[in-house]
Amino acid sequence: MNMKEMIKNYQENQDREIIDKILNLVDKDLLHFKYDGGEPIDVNGIVYVAYRIRAKIMQHCFKARNQKNIYEASQKDREDYNGLFCEEGDSWVSDLSDNLWLGVDTDELKAYNFKSVFENEKKLREYYGSQADDLFHLCKKFTKLNKDSDEFKQDLKESRDELLPLFIKGLEHALVRVDAERNKKEIVKYINIAMLTKYIEYQMELNGTKRIVKGDTSIYLKPKFSEDSENQAWMVILDKSLKFIKDEWFEVELTKNQKTFLKELHKIVRTEIENENVNAFWWNADSTPKLNKIEMAKRMNMKESNLKNTLKRIKDKVHADWDQTWNEYKNIG
Repeated sequence: MNMKEMIKNYQENQDREIIDKILNLVDKDLLHFKYDGGEPIDVNGIVYVAYRIRAKIMQHCFKARNQKNIYEASQKDREDYNGLFCEEGDSWVSDLSDNLWLGVDTDELKAYNFKSVFENEKKLREYYGSQADDLFHLCKKFTKLNKDSDEFKQDLKESRDELLPLFIKGLEHALVRVDAERNKKEIVKYINIAMLTKYIEYQMELNGTKRIVKGDTSIYLKPKFSEDSENQAWMVILDKSLKFIKDEWFEVELTKNQKTFLKELHKIVRTEIENENVNAFWWNADSTPKLNKIEMAKRMNMKESNLKNTLKRIKDKVHADWDQTWNEYKNIG
């Protein structure tokens, strides 16, 4: 079955053959299939989907290993690592990038493949003299980072185990929606874009990261919940802190129904803060929670318009009396 037939079979019969074949390819070295913008190599299009997944897993693995070597290593190991790999300043990668005629593939070197260094040993020693000893010492020291090392294979497995479930969910999302009647190139492009978009969303959800769109700009933030859930709940509801001025100060200004509504809403919001339920709120750019009136209306079995109007009347009363109440509190205090 070709790619189009497998896609149709998935959409019509939930046959997961296409997913199984892609996952099988993810574990293979697909570098020679890299799409460079020209006509794709004449292979089944699922190879390019598998390539994109594998590339992301490899990227994640390299990033994790870089952080490990920079932040968890000894001071001497960090100095050696930066002396070899740092792309800015005085490092071997930087110098070799300026002298590509020496034959060292610096992209491969940054990926911990030292083959081109050892293949050009004679040329490197003639150019650098005794300084070349340092280069070869560092390359041998960090051979454990190479893709063929046991350490790398273990790190790659950990990255694969962490990311693959998210890619599978993204792939399922894309396969349901792609038009199997389009040409192979268009199908692959759509699947990769839709899959990666969903993958990022799932990863953000897993990491507790939220995306806020402001016009054409996207802000990514880590939500902040306060240990003082009672006061943060009041901030979310009233835009005022009642840490010092308790809610009882305003009860005389509110009707019985308004008091009941406010206490019930505060209880729900406070509980969601204590549970750190990110999806129960909207979020401000400073990572603080903002009342999600749609969600709260559902929780209180109200129409959203009724909740908005009731809350507005309460906030108007509280804000109107705020300065006077604060002054009375200070005088009593």
